[in-house]
Amino acid sequence: MLIDDPAYQLVSRAGGYLRAAQIIVDSGNSNPEIVAPTMQLVAHGIEVLMKHVLIVAGYTVEMARKEYGHSLKRLWNAEEMADFRDISFEVAVDAWAVAATSGKYRDKFSENPRDLIRSSLEDLDRLHTSESNYSLRYVSAPDETAPAPMFLLDTFRPVEERLRSRYLLSERSRQYA
Repeated sequence: MLIDDPAYQLVSRAGGYLRAAQIIVDSGNSNPEIVAPTMQLVAHGIEVLMKHVLIVAGYTVEMARKEYGHSLKRLWNAEEMADFRDISFEVAVDAWAVAATSGKYRDKFSENPRDLIRSSLEDLDRLHTSESNYSLRYVSAPDETAPAPMFLLDTFRPVEERLRSRYLLSERSRQYA
C-alpha cells in the first residue's frame, strides 16, 4: 500500500505542511506570534519535499537524515536535486509573473525570481538550522528577518503537486499498490 511507501509518505507530508502554512497565510491573520510557526511549516515542508527526491533517487530515510539533517541549503545544492531545482525555477518564474501582474505581493518585482528563490532558501536555511539556534522553533533574535512565505508557497506547493503526480505515475509507486 502507498501508505507504507516512504517516498509517498514524504511527498504527502510535505504537501500537508505546505498546505497548513497556506491556510494560515490565506487567513489574513498578521499576528506576529504566528509568523515563526508559519515559516517553520514552510521550511519543514520544503525540507521534507527535497528528502522525497532523495528517497526516489535511492536514499533511505535514515541516509537522507544523517547526510543532510535539516539543511535546506545542502539539500538544495545536492547533485540529486538538479531536476527539482529546474522545476522549482520554472514554477518560481511563473509565480513571479502572475504576482507581478496581479498585485498579489507588495514588491517592486525587480529581483530575478531564480535569485529570490536561492536567497530565500538561504535565509530560511539559517532560521531552520543550528546556525540560528533553530530560531523558527525556539527563540529569535529581535532583529531576525525571514523571507516572505507567499512566494515560497506559490513556488513549492505546485512543485509538490507535480512531484506527487509524477511519483504516482512512476513504476516505483506501483510496487506499493
